Amino acid sequence: RAGIRTVAVMEAATTAQQGADGLVPGQEPREYERVVRTAVSAGQLLTAIEVAREGLERFGETGCLRQQLALALVQTGALAAAREVLAAGRPGEVHDEETLCLLGRVHKEMWRRAADPRAADAAIQRACELYGEAFDRHESYYPGINLAFTLAAAGRRAQARQCARKVARQCAAA
Repeated sequence: RAGIRTVAVMEAATTAQQGADGLVPGQEPREYERVVRTAVSAGQLLTAIEVAREGLERFGETGCLRQQLALALVQTGALAAAREVLAAGRPGEVHDEETLCLLGRVHKEMWRRAADPRAADAAIQRACELYGEAFDRHESYYPGINLAFTLAAAGRRAQARQCARKVARQCAAA
């Protein structure tokens, strides 16, 4: 059921980078993942969404396609759709660093766009929880930086400073 546009994008991307193995466009989930990443990076978000959905339909669950679909949706402003895509993943996927950070980003964007102060507060608190879980589990700088920001935005300045110092120590040690 690949649409003509999806096939054309897959063929164009594959022609430029086709290896010795001679993959036919769309025969491997990795090819879809590569095309979607390239489209997101190039700002071709509608193409990325279309190709990611086609790949998920064709091959079933791949965490990478689901994450890239959610990222493209966030970048188009479709926050509720991005949240649904991420929540619909396999149970264990919701706790990997990238998914937690994408969910944190969705809630941070919801905070930024909220007109209602209660909705804004709920969104920034949820972003803190998600970035906090990612930072606790994986101790890498990306969720740590975002945790420090969301804690500060939530008015938890002492915790934000403590988190920022921990991230700074990690970066200095690297």
